Amino acid sequence: MHRLNSFILFLQNEKNPNNINFALRNAVIGVLVTGILMWSYLLNSYLVVEDHLNLRGFCVFYCLVHFFAPFAYRIYPSVTFVTNLFLAPGIAFQFHHSMATGGFYSSTPIWFSVIPLLAGILTNKKNMFFWFFISTALFFSLIYLDSVGVNNTVVSGPYSLWNHINIGMGYMLINVLLIWAYIDYRDRRNKVIEAQRDSIRNLLRILSHDINNPLSVIRIGTGLILKKSEDSVVLKENEIKLLKSNLDAVNNIISMTEYCKNFDAISSGKFKLNLQKIKLCEVLQESIEIFKFQADEKGVQLEVKSCPDDLYIMADKTILKNQVFNNLLSNALKFTDKDHEISIEVKSVRDEVEILFIDTGVGIHPDKLPSIFDEHIQTSTKGTNGETGTGFGLPIVKSIIEKLDARISVESRHILNYPDSHGTQFKINIKRAP
Repeated sequence: MHRLNSFILFLQNEKNPNNINFALRNAVIGVLVTGILMWSYLLNSYLVVEDHLNLRGFCVFYCLVHFFAPFAYRIYPSVTFVTNLFLAPGIAFQFHHSMATGGFYSSTPIWFSVIPLLAGILTNKKNMFFWFFISTALFFSLIYLDSVGVNNTVVSGPYSLWNHINIGMGYMLINVLLIWAYIDYRDRRNKVIEAQRDSIRNLLRILSHDINNPLSVIRIGTGLILKKSEDSVVLKENEIKLLKSNLDAVNNIISMTEYCKNFDAISSGKFKLNLQKIKLCEVLQESIEIFKFQADEKGVQLEVKSCPDDLYIMADKTILKNQVFNNLLSNALKFTDKDHEISIEVKSVRDEVEILFIDTGVGIHPDKLPSIFDEHIQTSTKGTNGETGTGFGLPIVKSIIEKLDARISVESRHILNYPDSHGTQFKINIKRAP
């Protein structure tokens, strides 16, 4: 492989190994593989095939043009040109050899099918179709040449044996070439994707860290001003409203950066869970308390309707509360309007615990419902009071639920389709702790 790469760099007139043209390398490998076949058929032409229409002389010419095709890259640096330059004598060889060994009924035309295949693998679709039409035209022209008596239709036994060996070994070599080209492309593409992914992760970490610091300063400063305004400093109503709006915006951005960091940790496999036996009802009640004030301000009833006191599960309490329960409650609150309710119901089902988060909000639009857990699709929409989100929440929920060896599902009725019975239900099934 080192010598092959050195030869490719020579063709490119390049010294830096990092700048190697892999498409050219695959084309050169194609020349080597198909060259073995051509020289074998040339030997076959000299030993067991009649020299019909000066077959031997022309085949030597075809083989030489095919062999020296890669060197044309130094004159005209185009992989497509090099590929066409070695395919042209290849198909001419096959056509001439077919004329001398049975015409249309020769086994050699089978190689016509390989030409467009190689053109597509080594270059592009346009070139593949070009060679497809050339191969098709030559294939059917053999029928005409048979009918006018140009082709030699009498071949000897030794030719048939040799030809079958060529076909069997040839197709194995061609398959090796195609698999080689695919694996080479896949590995190089995976390296590029991994490098891009690492760059994005690093950028995400830097941004999350660098944005959080100044935002924290702004949040603390804004909070102090609001606190002083309550104590002694008199601010106008519109100024207080603006400060609260700024504080909400800062908190939202900080939440987004936290989601980004958590999502990156989960995606990279660095997310670790500290599993312990926890009392489920206590954790749910703690989550309810976090959103109680916000729910009261919005006029939404929020409660745990049923939860047996003796239910325990194995989970990371902090992660389960902050990243799963709080995410689901936050979403429910965002899309539930005044005078509606959000409830949590828990029940034991055989060796599992079933946790239901039920709201009578606007529901999830049917178009977005199938992809709400997909991190690659943006599903975030504004809440009933204009609340915004990141779109990361539910994918994070699903990732954590899967790490807990649990399941999550969702059912929803959108207000447009069910004006009188709309709402959403998230169901989590998780094993009970022994």
